[in-house]
Amino acid sequence: MTNNTDLDSKNQNDDGVIIPRESRPFVEKHGFPGWIMGLGWSVSSFFLFQVVASIVALIVLFVLGRVAVDSLTSEALFENLDVMFISNSIGQILFLGLCTWLITRLSVRRSGRKAFLRLEAPQEPAKNLAFAFLIVLVAQPLIMLLAWINLQYPFSESYLNFEQSQMDMIENYLRSDHVFLFTLFHVAVVPAICEEILFRGYVLRNFEKSMIPIVAIVLSGLLFGLYHIRLSQLLPLAVLGMLLAWMTLKTGSIWPAIAAHFANNASAVSLATFFPEIAFDETMHGELPPVQYLIFSIFLTGVLLYLIHKTNTTPRAQEAPHV
Repeated sequence: MTNNTDLDSKNQNDDGVIIPRESRPFVEKHGFPGWIMGLGWSVSSFFLFQVVASIVALIVLFVLGRVAVDSLTSEALFENLDVMFISNSIGQILFLGLCTWLITRLSVRRSGRKAFLRLEAPQEPAKNLAFAFLIVLVAQPLIMLLAWINLQYPFSESYLNFEQSQMDMIENYLRSDHVFLFTLFHVAVVPAICEEILFRGYVLRNFEKSMIPIVAIVLSGLLFGLYHIRLSQLLPLAVLGMLLAWMTLKTGSIWPAIAAHFANNASAVSLATFFPEIAFDETMHGELPPVQYLIFSIFLTGVLLYLIHKTNTTPRAQEAPHV
């Protein structure tokens, strides 16, 4: 049962004056659970972003004459990945970024949106951003292990072939004379900012309203994994999402998660661009990493997790519970 004193304290302004019900945010006024808001907008923004991105891509491809209406196939779309990247970024910026910022107004007063999404810089920003950036790099063998475990599920041959055909198109693009900074912007910069605003900003914050932090971390991470629509990589993506959520709660800011997300995507683009023989080595696909790499990865990941924990465990109260 909710304590009336707690309710009153949540609905006071900075001067301690209780805010009238009609002046409270829409979600608070109408009693919508946080998990409904988080789940509802994550699903809605995903479909809106996909629809708009697809429409923009088709318009551009038709105008440029790259694809004819009678020859439109999924293969034809993936053969024009530069256009797909641009349209994908437009969809992400509009819906995962801008519209998430706007819809946050339903949950908090206008002046509180930045704090709600945890867009403030963390304590010890240089340390937190560096630790977050490094942890994703040193955790790559662990991520490979999770990917191997994920592939033990008996996916159908047709589904695996479908995923592989998409990866082959991306490989062909990255092996071609693409503009590295162009690809880096659309594959690493835009997703790192927009997806973090959505998942570690809006979704995680709303889930925290309805459940204990550890459950909010796990469910938001699982939702992040499903969002990428790659079932053969669901486990590593979900665990990565949980790690980013933990860092966000621990530091009280989404900027370390943005740094880690960028490091993960940028390292993949850089490796594929400058060392394609390693990135696309078929003998390594779906294989376990060498044991010595795995041990080293576990050790360094543990050290960095401890450093993040220690850096952000101070007498200063965090604005969100620690986990």
